[in-house]
Amino acid sequence: MTQSQGNEPAWWESVQKILDNKLVGWGVPGIFVAIAADHAKNRRWQEFAIFLGITFVVALIIRIGSKLLPYFDNFIDWILTTQIPKWWTTIKDRFGAEYLATLTAECQEYQGRGFSGEGLDLENVFVPLGFSEQPLNNPQDLTATNETEPEQNQDSQQLVTYVSIATQQETEIGNLLRNITQKKLACRRLVILGAPGSGKTTLLRHITLLFALRKQSKLHRGLPQLTPVLLRLRDVASIIVADTNSSLAQVIAKARKDESSKTQDWFNKQLKEGKCLIMLDGLDEIADDEHRRQVRDWVSQQLQNYQHRLPFILTSRPQAYNQAPLADTPAYFVRSFTTEQRNTFLFNWYFNLEKRRNAGKQPEKQLKKIAAAKKDELVRQIEAVPSLRLMATNPLLLALIINTYKEKTSLAPTRIGIYKQICDVLLQGRQSASGTTRYPLKPEQKQEALQALALEMTKRQVLQFTLDERNQDSNIFIAKDFLQAELVQMVEAGKEFKPEYFIEKDDIGVRELLSDRKQEKLYEFTHRTFQEYLTAVELTKAEHEPYLLEVFTKDKKYLDWWRQTILFYAGQVKIDKLIDAALNKPTVENLTLAYECLQNKLRVSREKEQKLLDKVEQGLRSNDVEVFKLAASVQLEKRLNYLNEDCFLGSLETEDQAGIVITETDQEIWRGKVIDDTDITEAEYRLFYLETINSNLDLTLEINPGEIDFAQSNAFCAWLSQRSRERFGDAGIFYIRETSTNTFRLVRFRLPEMYRQLACYLAAGMLKEADEETFKVMLKVAKREKQGYLGLDDIQEFPCEDLRIIDQLWVNYSNGRFGFSVQKKIYLDVGGILEGRETSSSFKQVFAFLKSIYTRFGGKVRGEDDKRCKAYEHFGERVGWVVDKHWMASSETNYHTSAPRGYLPLVKNVGIKQRRSYLFSRLDNCCKA
Repeated sequence: MTQSQGNEPAWWESVQKILDNKLVGWGVPGIFVAIAADHAKNRRWQEFAIFLGITFVVALIIRIGSKLLPYFDNFIDWILTTQIPKWWTTIKDRFGAEYLATLTAECQEYQGRGFSGEGLDLENVFVPLGFSEQPLNNPQDLTATNETEPEQNQDSQQLVTYVSIATQQETEIGNLLRNITQKKLACRRLVILGAPGSGKTTLLRHITLLFALRKQSKLHRGLPQLTPVLLRLRDVASIIVADTNSSLAQVIAKARKDESSKTQDWFNKQLKEGKCLIMLDGLDEIADDEHRRQVRDWVSQQLQNYQHRLPFILTSRPQAYNQAPLADTPAYFVRSFTTEQRNTFLFNWYFNLEKRRNAGKQPEKQLKKIAAAKKDELVRQIEAVPSLRLMATNPLLLALIINTYKEKTSLAPTRIGIYKQICDVLLQGRQSASGTTRYPLKPEQKQEALQALALEMTKRQVLQFTLDERNQDSNIFIAKDFLQAELVQMVEAGKEFKPEYFIEKDDIGVRELLSDRKQEKLYEFTHRTFQEYLTAVELTKAEHEPYLLEVFTKDKKYLDWWRQTILFYAGQVKIDKLIDAALNKPTVENLTLAYECLQNKLRVSREKEQKLLDKVEQGLRSNDVEVFKLAASVQLEKRLNYLNEDCFLGSLETEDQAGIVITETDQEIWRGKVIDDTDITEAEYRLFYLETINSNLDLTLEINPGEIDFAQSNAFCAWLSQRSRERFGDAGIFYIRETSTNTFRLVRFRLPEMYRQLACYLAAGMLKEADEETFKVMLKVAKREKQGYLGLDDIQEFPCEDLRIIDQLWVNYSNGRFGFSVQKKIYLDVGGILEGRETSSSFKQVFAFLKSIYTRFGGKVRGEDDKRCKAYEHFGERVGWVVDKHWMASSETNYHTSAPRGYLPLVKNVGIKQRRSYLFSRLDNCCKA
């Protein structure tokens, strides 16, 4: 509530609504208002009334035509930013036009694994990715690679570790591009890091496509027209290594297999004039460490050569980039798909396929309905299995799930079953579709060979293999002889079947499970989890069991390498021997893995299960911090499983639970509400304290969870929410303290995606960020993001469900101290008057505008308006917005829990008295609805 907001006259609302229109921007109504004001100043009232009448008529015309303006805007944008530039380029620069046409042809189709010849338009299927400046430390994320994160400095930790994870602001690629394409900026480069399958390459291809089509405004309005240059570093590494003094133009020309002077001269000119966007994809795909450093040095030199002139984007997996980073270059991490992004991707996928299959046969509306139905059915199956939800956050794995579902018509209910289905589809489905009959191996034989290969690679702790015997890299398995020995056992005697044929044929299915680096003839499994799954299947053979059990006798690093493989294994066999191996060497790491196996088990004897749980129970009394943390984690895991039982049952649409009463006014926020029937234990709260506040806490220090204050309760709930989302792959899970008892009990609920960031901020006590997020959400709900403010009509028509969710989040996370409903009660207590719905009509607003002009030039507001003004002044004093008759300035804002009752949310632009009273009226009507 800044001073300008508190003192703005009522007529400013109408001015903003008019100025928002482009016709006003051309000056027509503005001229009439200025003339009318001049007449009023000179007391020529007849002329004043005439020109105000003209203004009124023009305003009506504008309002009627405003619905057509967005279409007009889009048409103008299409003409000015797409068609004219393409036409001008064709006339002025034929070579450039041909280059852009070539890029368009190369990038227009979506590329992925497991396709059966069906094309997908990249522009229509692509879903914008989210980015953050810090990596997400999610130990159960299937997209994680085998990378060791640097140890965090405990002294620098914030009050709650969860805050640094869950409240990261997502950045879209359009904003990042806008930043690096501004010519005045010193740093015009960025690095995009992400795990395998996270969509880095697809992102660059999408950017390339839109710039080539001159549709860059789809990424961000106002992006300059740049010529996209996309280089796969694995394809140009040999060129750079052969001559590290090669210029950027020379490398581009060689990559395009056109080294003519004309081509190099054209690219040289574009580069020197700063007309290019340079995208360098896959630093990690250069296998040789020395070559990678040489390429990194070459890239650094290009950044220096074109500093302040060209924007650069580099992509890599984190581990490889950490070995050869770029100095002074901001890095952003690709975030996993949110639920909304996942569902959008699924809809786009199905809609695009329906359009290709039924173009011209059915109306688009019907095609959208078919696509939505298919999307909903697949979402239902994904949501029913926690491991599937987690897999579906990775774009690559989601694409594989879609193709598996297409072939199998239903998805397996377990993680193991899903991977089996995917392998079946990739190894058999494509071969069947192509009608290949001459290939000597059956699908099951192909998988047998891949299983043996995966096990051998896992034993050697490598992720890549090659058939090139000249390769001397110790991190790469030379698999030619090994594969030859395996294949000989599968083909008929006297027939030759070479490993090259097995690996490199694209039409037989094996290639679908492998990603290659053709430049160095390197191969790896499409996603590391496929290597782990196939290894686990091979381990189920009796002869391999002793080797697996030896893993529990090794060090932590070795155990970490095998962790996911062992969990896959536990889902296929009886795990009694695994538990025995862990209990024989009961380290924290071994017991943790054994307990995870228990959660992922296929079978286990009651005796072994109880023996493990008894061992964990002893840990609650241990003075060893790590042993205690393990035991407390197990105890907390049981609570999470109970509170989130529906995650296992697949009943995510459950709105209510037995014995829980949900009133109509708060039903929206309490989706899937579950109230715990037991108190949070001292061990569980101590675990939270050890992990987020003080890792050196004395275990003998007495802690009573029932006595902690509300802010600390919120911090615990925030931490637990993050833990649950990692455990179940459900980003909508949240907790809050149940306030009807003096003990500490939890309420579990789910939130729609739009409100999750707001809940994270509120739970973490980040009130300033929560206030800003509230405004962003309200703009999004009202579809006023472009305008940047909420008008009276927007407030009067604001959806009740959304308004109640926002209000209840503030009320519940502040223990009833903040929220719109709290403010409304205070406003009514000081004599405030709620606005009637009839006052929101356009004619009433125009009349209010005319009356405000009169009061602006000396008229006085009397009666009900005067009463409202006085009530709003008293309201401002009660909530702390007015001190000594002065509205506080923005620099004086008090974002602290000690702020007066009703102080928050301020919400920029909804603080003006007329809008705030309309908001209170809307909330009142919503609660009665």
